[in-house]
Formats: sequence, C-alpha cells, structure tokens
Amino acid sequence: MAHEHSLDRTAANMTHGAFGGATRFESIAVQSMDGQISFYENETLSFTRYLPNFLLPGPLAYDPVTDGIITCNSAFEVELFRYTVLAAASGEKSKAGATPAPPPPQITSGDSSISSENTVTSEKRVTADWSVTIGETVLDVQMAVKANVRGQVSSEIVVLGEHTLFILSTTGEVKAQRKLDFIPNCLHVYSKLPSGYAARQIRNQPAEHRHDQMFLVGTSTGSLMVYEGAKLRWGARWDYVPVSLGVGNFSSVNGLVASIDFEGNLSLTYMGTDPPLTNAGLMAEGKELNYEDMDEEHRMLLASIRDATGSTRKEPNERLNMRVQIPDRLDSAGTSSYYEPGDVSLRVVTAKLFVSYQGAGAGGSAEDVVISIQTPAPFSVDEPTVRISSVHGADGASTPVVVPIRIRCTDGRMVPTGSTVSVLASFRTKFNEPRTSKCYFHVPLCLSMQASDPSKDATYKLTVDTTRQELPSLASLFEDVLAFSQHGHELASHQSSAGALGLRYHNGMEVTILVSRNAGRLRLQANDFGSMWLVLEELRRRLTNYFLGVEGANSNPPFKMVYQEPLPLEDLYGLIDNHFYARKDSLTLEKTLEERAHQFRSIQKRLLVRFKDRNPSSLSHLDTLLEGSLNQIMGVSDELVAQQQKERYSAEALCHGVRLTLELIRLQFDLDDSAYELLASHITPNVSSFKTESYDDDGELVAKDGGGLFSSDIGWEEITDASVTNLLRTALSKNAGRDSSSIPQPLAPLADTAKLKKHINTVCDRLAKGVALSSSQTREDGA
Repeated sequence: MAHEHSLDRTAANMTHGAFGGATRFESIAVQSMDGQISFYENETLSFTRYLPNFLLPGPLAYDPVTDGIITCNSAFEVELFRYTVLAAASGEKSKAGATPAPPPPQITSGDSSISSENTVTSEKRVTADWSVTIGETVLDVQMAVKANVRGQVSSEIVVLGEHTLFILSTTGEVKAQRKLDFIPNCLHVYSKLPSGYAARQIRNQPAEHRHDQMFLVGTSTGSLMVYEGAKLRWGARWDYVPVSLGVGNFSSVNGLVASIDFEGNLSLTYMGTDPPLTNAGLMAEGKELNYEDMDEEHRMLLASIRDATGSTRKEPNERLNMRVQIPDRLDSAGTSSYYEPGDVSLRVVTAKLFVSYQGAGAGGSAEDVVISIQTPAPFSVDEPTVRISSVHGADGASTPVVVPIRIRCTDGRMVPTGSTVSVLASFRTKFNEPRTSKCYFHVPLCLSMQASDPSKDATYKLTVDTTRQELPSLASLFEDVLAFSQHGHELASHQSSAGALGLRYHNGMEVTILVSRNAGRLRLQANDFGSMWLVLEELRRRLTNYFLGVEGANSNPPFKMVYQEPLPLEDLYGLIDNHFYARKDSLTLEKTLEERAHQFRSIQKRLLVRFKDRNPSSLSHLDTLLEGSLNQIMGVSDELVAQQQKERYSAEALCHGVRLTLELIRLQFDLDDSAYELLASHITPNVSSFKTESYDDDGELVAKDGGGLFSSDIGWEEITDASVTNLLRTALSKNAGRDSSSIPQPLAPLADTAKLKKHINTVCDRLAKGVALSSSQTREDGA
C-alpha cells in the first residue's frame, strides 16, 4: 500500500490526473455527497472546495488539455471548473453574510506551483469556466484525448445522458449528439493505442498517427454498443447487465473488455467470433462427396438468409400466450335484472384469461407482467389493469395463470359503440428486454340486449341472403339471450313455430330478425338506423360458427352472407351532416362564450379603476353592463351544454351508422378480415368528439384530463376525408402503379360534407368494379 487517506465525508465519486500541469505524479480528486471536492497529492490533502449550486453529486472527469474538472449539476448542466480557479478560491461554502475566508496558502504540485495573491482581501468564489444545458440526467462523463494529423493534441468531452450521447468540445459547444433507442447504463472511452497513454505521451507521437476514439455503451438489456464518434459500429450481447466497463490488455491479448454486473461479478470478454482451433486441411483422397447432405445444407442456408433479409420480422421466441374463455351465461348476481335501467350494472359476465409463458430453454419466465384491458363504451371491467410479478413456464408446458375479467354494462341508455375487448400484456424477459402480447374477444350479447316480442312495423329494413337454403332457428342461435330475458322461455317456445325474434337494448330500442323458411334469407328491421349494426354482426358471426361446426372447414361452397340491395349511403350521409353541423354549432357557441367572457373582464377592469379612484365618480351604468354581461354568459353556457349533449347523441348515432355501413360493405363485396380492417381504419367508427367526452350517472358532461369538453376545429369529418383520400390514392387506385409520392397536406376545417360524401361514393364504386383491397398493397406503396 502506497498511501491511505481517511475521508471525513461520505464519498460519491472520484477522478485523477496531472492537476496543475504536474509531470512526475498524478493527483486524486474525491467528491463527497455534500458537494465538497478534496484534492490529494500523494499522501497529502492539498485543499477542499465546495461546488456552487450543488444539490446532488454528478459524474466527475478531468481534462488534461484544459486542466479542468468537468461535472454535471442537478439543473442538467455540464460545467467545467479550471484547477487554478479551484485552487485560488475560498474553501468555505458561499453564504449570505458569511465572513470572507483568508486566501489559501501556496500549493506546490511537482514542478509547478500555484500561489494566491496576498493582496486580495475579499473572498474568491468558485465559478465555472463554462456551462451548457443538455436537458437530461447525466449518467457518466469521460474524456477523449486524441491527436490530429499535424500532431496537435485536442480533447473532447463524452457525456452519456439518459436518452442521448453527447460529444462536447472543451469550450462547451455541442459537436455531435446521437439519440439512443435503448436505456444506457455505463460508458467507457478508449482509443486504438495501448492503455495508459496520457496527453504528454500523445504529444510525442508522430504527426501521421491518427487516433480514433471509440465509445463503449452498456445497456439495461445486457447489450454492448460500440460507437466511433456518433456512429454505431458494432453491437454485442451479454447474459447479464453491466454497470461498469473498461478495456485493457491481459495475457498479451489486446482489447479485452472488462465489465462488472449488479452482483459484483467481474468478467473479461472479447467481441467477434471464436477463431478456428484447427487449420482447414486438404480433403482425404478417395473420400466420396455426399451431394444430398450438401444440397440439404444449401437449402437451410438459403432459408436462413431469406428469413434474415425478408421484409417481415420474425416473432421472438419469448412470448406470452393468452387465451380467453367467455361464458355464455350471466353471473348469478345478474339474473334478476331485466329492463330496469337502474339495475343494468347488475348484469355481469366473468371471463377467464389464461396466461402462460413460452420461451427458449427451460426455467424462463416473464417478469413484471402488466395486463391492460380496454372495453368499448358503455362496458367496463372491475380491474382494467392487472399486475403479475412473474409468469413461469417451460415451452408453454406449465400451468397457466388465470385472471378473472368481470365485465359489466355501466350505462344502459346508449347502444354499444363496439363489441371487441382488447387485452394487452407487457412484460420483460430475463435479458430485461421489453415484450408485448395482445389478444381480443367479444362481449357477450346478453350484456347488451334481451329478447322481446318481434315488431311488425319499422322505419329501416335490411334484407340479407345466404348461401344456404335452410337456416337454424333463432332460438338456438340466441339461446344465451333468451335464457336471461324476461319471458324468455315463452319466447323460446314460440320460436319453434315462428321465424321472428325481437331483440331490445336496455334503452328501449328494438331490432327484429325475420327468417325465411326455405329461401335462406334474413331481414332486419328497426326504427333506428344504427341500432341494427350489433345484431347484424352477431348474426354473421353466429351463423358462420354454426355452419363451420356442422359442415366443417372444407364445405363447398362455404357459408356466406350476401347483401345485394343498394347500400344505404343516404342514411349514413344524414348522420354525418347531423354530427358535422352539431360540431359547427358548438364551435360557434364557444366563440360567443369567449367574446362574452372577454367583455365581462373588460367591464370588471373599468369598475376596479373607478373603485380605486380617490375622487369618487359616477359608474356610468357600468354595473348594469356587468350584470347584463353575466346574464349573457350564463345564457350562452346553458346553450353550449345543451348543444354538447346534442353533439354527443349525434356522435353516438354516427358511430353506429358507420359500423352498420361497414358491415354491409363487407357482405356486399365479400371482404375478408384484413380488407375489412383496412377499410375500417380509414372510415373509422371511432368518432373523436364522442371519445373525448365523459358523462356521469345523471347525464351531465364531465371533461376528462387533456380536454374534450369542447370540440376542436378538426373532427371526425376532416380526419376521415384525409384517410379516404389516401385510400383512393393507394390501395384503391385505378392505375396499376400506386400513387404514393404525393405529399400529405395539413388538415383544414371543412366548409361542408360534400367532398367527404363524394370520396365515400368513389370508394364504394371502385369496390363494386372489382378493385382489390388488401393491406399488403398499402404497405408496398408506402415503402
């Protein structure tokens, strides 16, 4: 042991270097948790200084070129303090009213000496030579000292932030930066020269030698990234997460990477591939070639190359398998609820989510599993977010974790805006890599509707043909709905002889289904246009599953439902107009309210001036104007609340109408699931103004976080018009070559809906002419 120092304070970090230009030895600087830096020269404590504006200790580094100490403060600023300034400053903390400390004594450091001016009587504070704000927490700071082709020595400051890698000059200028797409842990800077070269040794190198600095960055997922400047040159992978890195020469092997993990294990590794242990020799004479094995190996190599260079990414081996078991019966607590709106929330269905882990090798597990469940309105789940510490498994053979999902209808006054529940699970692998898994399931129809007597008269009627002459009875198709409906047993017995069934929403809207005995034809009728969408979707799904179970997947021809009547676009356009002009009226009332509020504040200011005046004067009826402005504000506010309620109802009706129209387009043009999803992503049933509003149990508007109580200038009509325009230019383009070179234009408020209606008509016309609609075409166009 050469030297030993007992520290008076808890140490945070340290650095070393030839402080003050010393040539015979290097000094050590230790930073404590309270911001004090202690400088040690061999066995002597030279002096201590406090850093200004200190809150928490940051990384510490020494620049031999500028002879400065570099650190980062809690204001996300990188600062440089010159050693001479630190040596000449006061060693006390700067406090208001504090007595100035005497100047520090003469400090000898090797061949150089730093002396304070005896004539200075005032306190010298520690000041930074420069500071630069980087805007994020600094994890590490290191120096990159190099020489150019002329032999001139320069240095750069490498700063590793939470999200960015910065390269600063010694004057505080940002020379380069790179945004990191991973979470970094540690940093190490090295050159291609052997380790141990200091600035004084670099000066002696020939001018033609050029030293490129390399940066090693360890990530939170156990990866090692090698950068040359701001460019990524190499990447490697460990089985552990490093916390500190280094590069050195061990046993005559250059460039070994030393790393320490969280458990304190020290490892020496190298990057690259294992060298061959034996030299390739000549093939023995007389050995026959096995051409079948060579051909099989060649095919395997081609398959590997194809998988690596293909456009589709290979799914990772580590994944969560999720399967949902949905009962066709309500829970026992919901059997007593029929048509009373106040008891709708008692109708509950408990689905079971089975979660299992599948990964490469035995003993793997998914850690920090977070399951998020999103339901369409008006459904909700008791626990929308479920957290599981870990899910263990070995190639999917372990017992799955069962998560109960209790679904209930929270508002019986509205028709459901959707029937699909999405389940998203996020987790981490043993290498700390993030992964996600997703699955979907449908809400049972018994939560939304109950059976009722069929209605003879209706405003809207839809006729759908099928590819089968005989269809199953409606009682067998909707057995779950009849089981939990008032007078369900009577309706079920009546269905044995009749081909009609009524389905009623909780708000009283009814949809009637009529079945032809021998023609394989269905008719839906209702007094509300959009209310038929859920019944039509359930009919298609249940009939498809029925014939798939009876006839099998190889039935010829397969079962299909076909809509041959003209599409009810005029009814859809009426809903679009109602919603569009409801939005415009809300915007007009918002602007009126803003003007009245501005007028009210102006009158208030004038009244305050009058009241503060020392010489009282007449109010000139300002109090009357103030009262009138307040009444106007209250009146406009009431109108706005009523208009927003109207806008909400129009948004609901538009959502239902769009879903029904999309379902009819699917049946008329025989769209598969991928084509239907592509079309629904452009003509979306998710109306923005409806999604951004929330209502309490009394039907009053409640604004969510981030706004949504007031509509914006850009709404569903503007977004849908831009999406449909893009669809016509890409997947539904007339030309063989898709037009993908057009630059998207910024969205602007529409004056009317004529343009949107024209584009929707064009979409239907091109589908009727046989233009294919597939998601693969759109992806190729955007490439």
